[in-house]
Amino acid sequence: MDNDAPSQDASLHAQAGETPGRVTVFDAPLCDIEGEVDALSDATTCCFRFVDCEAFLSKSVLRIFEYESLPAQKYGAVSHVWKGLPMLEGSTAKTFNITGTKKDASPVSIDVLRTACYASLAFQSQLLWLDLLCIMQGNREDKSWQIRRVFTIFQNCHVCLILPGGLSRLATLHDETTWIHRAWTLQESVAPDMSFCLFSWNLGPATSFRFSLGTIIELVRGETAMAHLIDLLNLSLISTGAELDLHEFPRDLSMIRDERFTSAPYMGMEMSKNPTRVYVDIRIFGHNRSLDEKMHYPLLVQALTATGDRRENALWRSSFLRTSSRAVDAVISIMGLFGVALDPDRYREGDRLRATIDLMREILRMGGRANWLTFSGRSRIAYEFCLAPRFPEVDEAGEAFYRRPADGREVTAATYFGLNWWWLRKLPRGSMDDGGYFTFRAPALPLPETVSAPSFGDLGSWGGSYAEPSQEEYRELDEICERKIHTHSCLTSGEEDAKSYAVWIGTKKPFAPSGMSLVSPRFLVVMLVRRRAAGEPFFNVGIEPVGEDFARHPDLTAREFTVGGFDPAAGNEVEISSDLGRMAMR
Repeated sequence: MDNDAPSQDASLHAQAGETPGRVTVFDAPLCDIEGEVDALSDATTCCFRFVDCEAFLSKSVLRIFEYESLPAQKYGAVSHVWKGLPMLEGSTAKTFNITGTKKDASPVSIDVLRTACYASLAFQSQLLWLDLLCIMQGNREDKSWQIRRVFTIFQNCHVCLILPGGLSRLATLHDETTWIHRAWTLQESVAPDMSFCLFSWNLGPATSFRFSLGTIIELVRGETAMAHLIDLLNLSLISTGAELDLHEFPRDLSMIRDERFTSAPYMGMEMSKNPTRVYVDIRIFGHNRSLDEKMHYPLLVQALTATGDRRENALWRSSFLRTSSRAVDAVISIMGLFGVALDPDRYREGDRLRATIDLMREILRMGGRANWLTFSGRSRIAYEFCLAPRFPEVDEAGEAFYRRPADGREVTAATYFGLNWWWLRKLPRGSMDDGGYFTFRAPALPLPETVSAPSFGDLGSWGGSYAEPSQEEYRELDEICERKIHTHSCLTSGEEDAKSYAVWIGTKKPFAPSGMSLVSPRFLVVMLVRRRAAGEPFFNVGIEPVGEDFARHPDLTAREFTVGGFDPAAGNEVEISSDLGRMAMR
């Protein structure tokens, strides 16, 4: 573990009221910046650096300051994709490249950087952090030091400024980008207190009244605007287009689909009495028409707004829908969100499994719950590690996809996992060893086998209501579970020798009360486990829902399980059938 990690390193922050020393490491007129720029040749390794927005806008100078600790003054931090939208044909915008960056990294546009500086100053933040300009790209020591502190940089910024289209040009709301598919952008948008998206826009200030979905704030008149990330995500969920009130006569009608709508005030912005009502087709996070492919949006909203286990459920699920050029970064990029600090230097580029196990182990060690068990379904379990889904592959566009086991057809990760608008409450706590074996205590029913290697089926007749449980019903179920876990009971020899169990691990709850309801009476969730012989660890065969009557089964008894590794018979699936009297393998 890295004891000098982001969330634990007190030396990163300047003392209250103290102005840390700063050094100017780069200072050049914008007119002289072109081609390849080595902006940090005079910088000292392992320091924090920021762009001076006031110098950029008022003096047309790119000036970079260096600090030994995070500055006491407010700063903005930029979230972007390295390979963004290409320059428009015929564009004369001035761009430059940074020494040491990858060949496929998009060049930096002076105009885009200027927009980011405008936005940062709009939030009273003179300084701006941008990885390309603030990390010594060709210096391994500095890069490693910075990666360990990226979470802290974004957690302590005054505002995160999102450039979905990258650094070469601003995206319009109609442009499709890959920002929401990238691993690092999850942490960058969730860690700060507020995140705003910047985009090209010349329709003036606009508001949305339906569902209180928010406001578009004009930044540079007739050129650029910004919107709160949550507002834009909610607007993107509307497949028919976002209904907006324009509070000036629109200068460009190319993005408007229809004329309708109503208005709502925001941040004291002056509203017109007779706004132009329009539909705008928003594709900036991708053009996904089906609801399951839009699971990125509500999951990110939950990660931004929820707390505790609900937030961690959303973080885990969102992380499996994203990709990175280095597989291990899928873990390194989210560890700070769980309060964990792994040492990135311990892992090779492809060590995602090793890093995943280490992250899970640390979460449990700190008293957290196994919120990664939020996934359900047999086909989603990794053969090499039965406590997590398979890791996705990456297509040419940089998006996560899986191959269907039946026909090998490629489907998006969001489609593969399906439309799940719920999270799991009260997932188990426990411990995990270095090999990834999870030891925990939970109520369970033994499953007597009658046929070997059957196929997976339904747990259907464990009854229950289709309505979401009330708070009293949730409380009653929690009490049953806790009572079972803390009641000492002697298991019969037959139960001790059982090879298969249905283990009660959690209870479903919708992500939002006003969102989609549970469409099944089966809102308890069980992990189906089996082992080859008594005394051996169990394998997770699948995670499936059951009805509330499962919790009241007279034979439901708490016991300790050690689950992990992989099932050598993973190609064989398990079918479970049940009635109110018993559960049996068939």
